[in-house]
Amino acid sequence: MRIVRREKIRYLLSEIDESLTLIRNNLPENQDLNDFLALGLLKDGLYKRLEYVLQSIFDICAILNRDLKLGIPQNDEDILTNLAKIEIIDARLLDTLRNMKGMRNILVHQYGRINDEIIFEVLMTKIDDIEFFCQSIVKLLDSNQK
Repeated sequence: MRIVRREKIRYLLSEIDESLTLIRNNLPENQDLNDFLALGLLKDGLYKRLEYVLQSIFDICAILNRDLKLGIPQNDEDILTNLAKIEIIDARLLDTLRNMKGMRNILVHQYGRINDEIIFEVLMTKIDDIEFFCQSIVKLLDSNQK
């Protein structure tokens, strides 16, 4: 199986990296929720960057599902399941991505009011998972040169 759109994936990975750098550089150094809440407009920018990161992750997953011919998905859940079946993502990352999909929908569609505390916790605790996902995809691309 060959990944056809590897340059598109690499571009998305670089955009994710840039966004994560901006997020990290603008979070309160003391990791205090109240300082985060006081960021005002900057906080909204962090939300947009997180939204972009999450959308890019799911775009990468969709590209992989298609290029690796893993089947026609009915939804994003099917794509994640397909990638887990062939061990592109492990069970822990599968669970994390499922949760992040819901968060992305909240950020995009603003179902109800965005819970700043939950988003803050995600920004403080899940960036490493996002970076792990990106590293896994880079390894996959590097090993799939044919």
